[in-house]
Amino acid sequence: MSWGTESTPSSSTSTNARRNHPVRRGVIRVAVLLLVTLGLVAGTGSAASAHTKSVSATCAKLSVNLTNYQSSGGQNRVTVTVDGAQKADTAFGSSYSQYFAFADETVAHSWTVSVTAWDDPNGEKGWTFTKSGTSAPCAPPDACPKLPGTQPPGTNCTAPHDDYEKREVRGTPDCEHEKIIVEKQKRTRTYTWDGDSWEPGPWSEWTTYSTYKIHTTPEDCPGKEVTATAPAYTPPSCTDAPHLTYSAGEGYHWVASGPDTARVLDAVAEDGYVLVGQTHYGPYDLTAWTLAEKIQHGCVGQLVDITVHQSTACDTLGSIDIPVSALITFTIAGGSWTNLAAGDYVVTATLNGGALEFANTAGWTISGPTATRTLHVDAPLTCVTPSASTSPQVCIPEQPGGVTTGAITTVAVTGIVYTVRNAANEVVDPAALAPGTYTVTAVALAGYQLLDGNGFVGGVLTLTVLPPEEDCTTEAPVKPTLTVVDECYTANDAVTFEANTTYWTAAITDSTHVTFTAKAGYFFLGDGGAHVTQLVLAHALLTDEQCPLVPGDVGAKCVGSVPYLAYDLALPAGFEGAGPTPLTITFVNPNGANYVVSNLPLSGQLLWPGASATEPLMWPGWDLVNGEYVDVGDDNFGWTRDGITVEFDVNPHYQTTLNYPPESAVCANPPARTPPNTPPNTPPNTPPNTPPNTPPNTPPNTPPGVYRPPTNSDLPNTGGPNGGLAGLGALLLLGGVALIRRGFRSA
Repeated sequence: MSWGTESTPSSSTSTNARRNHPVRRGVIRVAVLLLVTLGLVAGTGSAASAHTKSVSATCAKLSVNLTNYQSSGGQNRVTVTVDGAQKADTAFGSSYSQYFAFADETVAHSWTVSVTAWDDPNGEKGWTFTKSGTSAPCAPPDACPKLPGTQPPGTNCTAPHDDYEKREVRGTPDCEHEKIIVEKQKRTRTYTWDGDSWEPGPWSEWTTYSTYKIHTTPEDCPGKEVTATAPAYTPPSCTDAPHLTYSAGEGYHWVASGPDTARVLDAVAEDGYVLVGQTHYGPYDLTAWTLAEKIQHGCVGQLVDITVHQSTACDTLGSIDIPVSALITFTIAGGSWTNLAAGDYVVTATLNGGALEFANTAGWTISGPTATRTLHVDAPLTCVTPSASTSPQVCIPEQPGGVTTGAITTVAVTGIVYTVRNAANEVVDPAALAPGTYTVTAVALAGYQLLDGNGFVGGVLTLTVLPPEEDCTTEAPVKPTLTVVDECYTANDAVTFEANTTYWTAAITDSTHVTFTAKAGYFFLGDGGAHVTQLVLAHALLTDEQCPLVPGDVGAKCVGSVPYLAYDLALPAGFEGAGPTPLTITFVNPNGANYVVSNLPLSGQLLWPGASATEPLMWPGWDLVNGEYVDVGDDNFGWTRDGITVEFDVNPHYQTTLNYPPESAVCANPPARTPPNTPPNTPPNTPPNTPPNTPPNTPPNTPPGVYRPPTNSDLPNTGGPNGGLAGLGALLLLGGVALIRRGFRSA
C-alpha cells in the first residue's frame, strides 16, 4: 500500500490515522527509551553489589586483595596469620589490598587469611571466608657464579692456599775436616675444584733452597774401641757397711752420680776412643743398714713396752702382760706374771738367735746381751657401799604453824664423800631441809670403789623429805574486811583496809579487788571451809563521776539597747571550797578561737561578745565605719548570733545552746539597720535569671528557634540486598517491550 496514493472517501479515516502514526510512534519511542534507561540503571545498581576477593602466595610474599565489598550498613574485617604469628587484624570498608613479605624466601611458610563481611556473616554467599596454604620456597641463588654448576650457600668459592713442606737432609760426614753439609729442601702442592669441593693435587719434587755445615760427632767418626772394667760392690752386713770400688782404664774414665742410696757409675770414652760393651752400672746403696733393716735381717732384738694391768674391780690383784719379741727371751722376778700383790717387779730380757744388740732401749737398763726393767704394781681398790635415809617434818607443839626441818642422814663410810642437792641442783645442808625431792650423790675417794646397794645406783640415790602428817597452821582469829567510799569527784574516794596485822598482809590487786595473804602459821577459811593462805575480797569500782553544775535561768537578755548573757548556777551537793568567783564561761566558736571569760561568780550577767554598753554602742556582727554601722558578718563575734554553744566550768561542768536576741529585740542590732546577709544594692523581689529552654545537642551560639535536630540522612544500601530495585528494572524493561510491540501492531 502506498502512503501518497489518493483514496475514496471511505478511506479518509484510515488516511488520517496513518497521518497521525508518526506522532504516536515518536511518543512510543520516547517512552521505550525512558523505560530502557531506567532498567539499565537498576541493573547497574544491582551489578554494583558483586564482591571480589583474591588471596595468593609466592615464594616471597602473600598478597590479599578485596574489592567491591559493602561499606555502608556494617563493618568488614580481615585477619592475616603467617607461620602462627598474626600480621594483620583490621577493619576495612569497600576494599583492602596488602602484601606480606616472607622473612626467608628459601623455606616454606604457612599462612591463613580470614575475611568477615558484615552482609554475609555466615559465609553463605562466599564473601565471608577463611583460606589457608603453604608457600613454595624459592630456589637459593648460586653461591659461586665463577665455579661450574650451581653451588649452595656456604660454599667456599676461593681455592685454599698452597700446601708447603720443609725438611733438612744431612750429607755424608767429612771426618777429615770434621764437617757435615746439611741441605734445606721444600715442596708444594695446589688445590683444584672437582665439581663438589677443593681437592689437593700431587706434591712437587723436593728442591734445595739453602745449605749449611755442622761439626761431626764421635758417632759420625768413631775412634779406637775399648771396654770398661765393671766396678766391684760388697753389700752391707750386721757388722760391716757396704763397699764400692772402681778405677779408670785406657781410653775411658768413670763419672759417679746419684745419692748414696742409689749411686750410679757411667764410663766415658776419651777423645779418639769408642767404648763398647756395658758403660752404665748401678744403682748401688752405699749406706749401712738402719736399725729397722738390722731387725729385718736378724741382727737386733727389739725391746717392747710392758703393760701393767690394775683390775677395775675392787679387791682384785694386778698383773703384767707377758712381753713377746723375736730374738729376745723375757723373765720376771718371782716367776709369775699374774695375781701380783702391791710392790716392784724386775723383768729381764736376754738376746738369742744370733742377735747382737737391742733396739727400743728407752726405759731399759742394757748390760751386754741382757736388759732389765723395774715395774710397779699398785694395791687393789677397796670396795665400799653408801647408805642414806630421811627424816620428815613434824609440828612444833604450842606454836601456830611451827614445824621442824626435815633431814637426810648419810652413813659415814671410810672412802666415801656425800653431796645432797635440791630439785634446782643446788647443794643444800642435809640437816635442815624443806619438804621436797633431793638427790644424794656418793663419790669414792682414791683407792676405793663404790658398789651399788642400799638404794644407790651408780653412786646416786633420790630421797623425798615429807611435810608434817598434820596441818600445823591455825585459823586467823580475825576475818579480813574492807570499806569503800565513792563520793562525787575523787577527792574523798577511798578503799580502806588493814594492810599489815599479826595474821596477814594485804595489797590492792586491781581496781575492784584486794588480796589478803595469811602470815606463816595462819590460814583463812575459804569456800566450803577449805584452808587457804590467800583471800581475795571484791568491791565496787570507784566511778570518778563528774557532778554537773546545777543550772537555773540561763539565756540572752536585753538591758536597754545592750545584749547580755544572764545566768544563775549552783554547785552540786557536797562540793566545797570553790571560792567566790570560780566560774569560767566559754563561747564555743565552730570555726575559730573561742571567747573565754574567767573568775566570774556563779550568778550574774555578762556583756555579750562584740557588744558595748558605752558609747559608741556596738553589737556583734556590726562595725562602725565613718559614723555608720556596717554589717560585717561573722566578724566582731557575729558568729555568736545564731545557736551558739556556751560552756560553764568550775570543774563541775554545764553547757547549753543559746540564741542571740531575735531581730525584733531592741538590743539585737543598731537602729535603722539593713537585714543581715542581704547583698548591697539589691532591688527587692528580683526574679531569678532562668535561661531559655533549647533542644538538646544545640550547637553553641545558635539563636533560639533556629536549630532543628537532624533527620536520619543515611543513604540507601547499594549492596547485594537491593533485590527490589533489580526487580523494578526488569518490570520497566518488560513494559517498554510491550509498548513497542503494541505500537507496531497499531501501525
